Amino acid sequence: MIIFTDNEHDELLSDLLLQTDGTTTRTIEIIVRNQVNIHVYEHERTDPESVPEDVRQAFPANGQFIRRLSSLTLPGRVLSYNIVYANLPTLPADLAKQLDNRQFPLGKLLAEYPTRREITETGIEHRSSMEVFAPYSLSSSVYLMKKL
Repeated sequence: MIIFTDNEHDELLSDLLLQTDGTTTRTIEIIVRNQVNIHVYEHERTDPESVPEDVRQAFPANGQFIRRLSSLTLPGRVLSYNIVYANLPTLPADLAKQLDNRQFPLGKLLAEYPTRREITETGIEHRSSMEVFAPYSLSSSVYLMKKL
């Protein structure tokens, strides 16, 4: 997941976004005191071979994944760019079915289920290393990054 912040020197905001193990969507809504909108750029089922190795290794079962590129926005402002992989065989059947609803923040959906989120990496990503978003307009040169 890649998070955008206007003020890269604001340690409190960075820590809040990078240290929380809950839904980033909800965290952002608390910060901006408003409900955010989701814009889905891509949402597709994909085979494990198309998933980055570090993501595949985080899941105990092989099988089909959903890969979603999205952003969380307020009118005229992108707050977060997100790359999400979901391993369908590891999810409850009703949750896997709901994932086909493209316009729903996955964090809010997952919050309804007993799930464990573990932060595996945080840091700062330069725009040039975010090739997956190359077809879309990135407005900043650096982004906060969190992998769960």
